[in-house]
Amino acid sequence: MIRTTLAACALALLAACQQPAGTTEQPAAASEAPATAPAPAGIAMTSADEGAAFQAAWGSAPPVTWRAPDAKPDDETMTYSKGTLVPLGGDRFALVSEGQGGEGHVSAGALAVHYLTRTPAGFTRTGAWPNIISGGTFGSPPQWLIRTDLTPAPALVTEAGGTWQGYSCSWSDVVELTPRQPIVRTEGIPVGYDDSGAKEQGAADMEGTLSPDIKGQSFSVRYSGDRTGVVRYALRGQRYEATTKPDLLTC
Repeated sequence: MIRTTLAACALALLAACQQPAGTTEQPAAASEAPATAPAPAGIAMTSADEGAAFQAAWGSAPPVTWRAPDAKPDDETMTYSKGTLVPLGGDRFALVSEGQGGEGHVSAGALAVHYLTRTPAGFTRTGAWPNIISGGTFGSPPQWLIRTDLTPAPALVTEAGGTWQGYSCSWSDVVELTPRQPIVRTEGIPVGYDDSGAKEQGAADMEGTLSPDIKGQSFSVRYSGDRTGVVRYALRGQRYEATTKPDLLTC
């Protein structure tokens, strides 16, 4: 589950850090609605808006099934049934849609991002990135929230994981919603570990939280629990890469 400290910042274009609308400190579980970014002042977000945005993004009302054109026979088919609008400034929006995969333990879910422009006549799609992030088990999509304190543009921060033979682990990805396109800045950041399901004695756990450093240049992941440490991620080209490597607990 996305950690409380990680969930402190949701998108508000007129505020540096604001809690997602309709939530307490802890964001929704993966089976519930994702953290919804509040609209900036003067923009009324309604379910009708999100329905119209989904129609414009996918060309159809939900549910929509999607499979990559070059998919292999054993690749997952995703079913997208809902989307959440994220304001990007002015009349520009991102629609983040959650995709449900298969029912098996090894089946992953996915997130899709569409860029939209709102006009007097409705929404117009300007870009589409289906299955930009995948992860999870039993077909569940990654949990996600929007943060404005890590990167110059709003960042889609995801978390996915699972439990294997009593070992539970989770990882985060960071996707920056730049004006032109979403860019995956880093993947597979360890943010959770718990082996209590596998050990009767000597169990250990660890939790990582993303913390801002210099926006657009670096951020850190601070670990607490039975293993502590700080991993600093610095921008190298298009990606943030770890510059420190403490000994962490991971599956």
